[in-house]
Amino acid sequence: VRSRVGLPAQAAEAAVRDTWLVLAQYDTADSRLTTRRIWLYGGETDRTVLLLSYGAAGRAPELALPVGFALDTEVAAYPGAGQYRVALGRQFGPPSPTDTRPPGVTTAVAAARYGQALRDDPWLDSVPVTLGRV
Repeated sequence: VRSRVGLPAQAAEAAVRDTWLVLAQYDTADSRLTTRRIWLYGGETDRTVLLLSYGAAGRAPELALPVGFALDTEVAAYPGAGQYRVALGRQFGPPSPTDTRPPGVTTAVAAARYGQALRDDPWLDSVPVTLGRV
């Protein structure tokens, strides 16, 4: 609940180093704030995480990562249900192009993941998933 009402928090877990694939990046804006969501997939950890960054109204947030690139870096999860949101840590090189893609799942597995995620966090509005054979 604390994370949902916007109380500040520090990353709760120890940093995890992986080669993180930049899956998606998108911005949403309102009259006061621009929010950038960047979804990353860790090949070794088989984990999908979210980087959030903010900018003042009319300005894009500073953090931008090219979709389809890989980044050798550490991330640390913030406390909260699901542990999706992370803070970017030490980087061990610049983002570089890659052909690596996360393994896809069936729609049944995707629906089950969404159900489990909603059980853990009933206020959840999205869950990352990569479908196979689409």
